[in-house]
Amino acid sequence: RKFRTTFTVLAALTVVGITALFYFWGIPGLAYLAATRVPVSWEEHLGKAIVDQLAPPEKRCSHPNQSRVIEEILARLTGPLSAKPYHFRIIVLENPGLNAFAAPGGFMVIFGGLLEQTHSAEELAGVLAHEMQHILYRHSTQAIFQQASTSLLVAAMVGDTSGAMAFALEGART
Repeated sequence: RKFRTTFTVLAALTVVGITALFYFWGIPGLAYLAATRVPVSWEEHLGKAIVDQLAPPEKRCSHPNQSRVIEEILARLTGPLSAKPYHFRIIVLENPGLNAFAAPGGFMVIFGGLLEQTHSAEELAGVLAHEMQHILYRHSTQAIFQQASTSLLVAAMVGDTSGAMAFALEGART
């Protein structure tokens, strides 16, 4: 009986340890591998859907002079790139916030408040370069795979095989 209790405790600790290793290293590693194999066209469709949801056309700014300046900055940033797998698109959102984000497939959204607080083209170029790196390194796509995998891991841990699809769909939605 004493051996059985010790074995059970050790088995439980081993399962917790393996789960933790998988959570902290396995899932991010697998998400990275999966994201690198996703076709750019898939990312573009996903990015368009995300941008249409988070930055609907009726909330977008469209000032021709502003767009021209932003496109000039973007052209200078993308010029030195040896390979350009993405067609970068910048959307300015009518929002007073000081933020910008990158979506999969080359989409970048800049909040109008950030543009108003930018004092030079170099400041804006820094923000755009940062968001471009998120796109080029496929951080958003990795995050989607990581979220879906984590949801499936939780479903497996609690033994809810019927809810695994719901967890996966929730992860994909996020």
